[in-house]
Amino acid sequence: MKKYIGSLFLFALCATAFSFAHGATRADVKEWTILVYMNSDNNLWQFGQANMAEMERIGSSPQVNVIVEQDPEPSGMPTTRYYVTQNPQAKPGQVTSKVVQQLGETNMGDWKHLAEFITWGATNYPAKHYAVIIWNHGAGWQGVSYDDNPSAYMTMGNLAKGLNAANQRLVPLQAQRGLYSGNGPAIDIVNFDACLMSSIEVGFELKDSAKIMVGSQFLEPGEGENYTAFLTPLVQKPTMTPAEFSQVMVYQYALRYASGRAGINYLAVDLSKIANFTHGFSIVADNHLTAPANVQSNLKAAYRQNKFGGDLIGGMQAAQQIAVGTAPLATSIDAFVKMYGYPAENLRSVTQDRNGKAYRIVRYYPGVLHFRYSNGGAWVNVPLTKQADGSYQAEMPAAPAGAQMQYIVSRNEVRDGRTTAEAMSMVMREGRDPIVFHNNFPASSPVIADAYNFATKGAHGMSLYYFSSAAIAPFNPRLAAEINSSYNALQFAIVGAPSWTKFFGN
Repeated sequence: MKKYIGSLFLFALCATAFSFAHGATRADVKEWTILVYMNSDNNLWQFGQANMAEMERIGSSPQVNVIVEQDPEPSGMPTTRYYVTQNPQAKPGQVTSKVVQQLGETNMGDWKHLAEFITWGATNYPAKHYAVIIWNHGAGWQGVSYDDNPSAYMTMGNLAKGLNAANQRLVPLQAQRGLYSGNGPAIDIVNFDACLMSSIEVGFELKDSAKIMVGSQFLEPGEGENYTAFLTPLVQKPTMTPAEFSQVMVYQYALRYASGRAGINYLAVDLSKIANFTHGFSIVADNHLTAPANVQSNLKAAYRQNKFGGDLIGGMQAAQQIAVGTAPLATSIDAFVKMYGYPAENLRSVTQDRNGKAYRIVRYYPGVLHFRYSNGGAWVNVPLTKQADGSYQAEMPAAPAGAQMQYIVSRNEVRDGRTTAEAMSMVMREGRDPIVFHNNFPASSPVIADAYNFATKGAHGMSLYYFSSAAIAPFNPRLAAEINSSYNALQFAIVGAPSWTKFFGN
């Protein structure tokens, strides 16, 4: 059992306020409890009302608890905890769910309050699995859960403290109930309904705080997640595993923005694999410093051009082209990109040879491609064949005159001895579902699922949100120093990849 950083206040609080847990029976335990930490004490208040109505259209069920703590925008209004009940006609601003507690004005930017909410919810609404949704503004590694009254937010370090303090109580509580496997945190999913949280730095900070992290690489539209859409399949199949539920969250988020009015991306990542993934990144970072000066200069230029400080794998793919022949840098970058295993089955990644004879796809796991051309031709199946380098490749005939490759669907894929269905497999859909959804990554990858719409460019699920202090310093040296100091205080920078900040010059 891993140990969690907690605080003495939490132990005292639990000892006095949560006797319910000791009287709970197995009949009280549901499959899932969803704990929504809705910090709408800011300019997102009206979106919070809309999301609350979406939850009420489904509500809690015999096997799913939906619990919300909502802090509204007007100063002095009470923070309210709801047991969400079904109201198919729910309307924004007209909450009909059961009020279970009112707290007065609260500071939802305080990690101690987050820990208390999670512990209260898990104690009073026991379940086999817990998903914690942090609903608010997000600023990547710099912070989340911004509360206007009082003016406060949680840094990544403080967010980890809050989640870890909750785990410190939940682990023995779940063990007492016979529901703890004896490995890792008790929080199954931490979902950020907030901007910019899908980054390697955030993942590393929370690697011991939850099993799975779900979030956006980009800015989120104000509407955020579609709670009706992702709660519906959970209520219908409450025995979903955390990995399955996280995939539903990702898929339904992308469908909400399928029209493409804004470029979006959503990711579910296995936090147990982040440390190994970051180790591979650290090797890459170390090798940056040993590369020739001209290669280092070209790498920095390429990262800036590819909006690095944004897309992690996009930056690494650009670096691959520059580092060719520069050992050991090239070898480490190639290994890191292969570890991530981002799928190539989408129109931007499919390549046609110079003679126009064939389309070719390369990936690192087996399967069968199912495709057709835009002239209405028949569907064609082409197996991916294993190559000497361990990759799997498929070659498809060139498109007929006047036609283009239209659909590529990976069907009946086998992973870990299991065959996956098309509906939850790697899919590029047009028409009714114009999104890209991936959920078959190699075992080395931390990614469980990723999705985006056609308006999105340069998305590979996870970002590196490092902002070079050297670039900012000439314009605002004080801000550059503050950003640099904050970044270097992250566990990511201290333990994960310290050479990365050295490469960009502190």
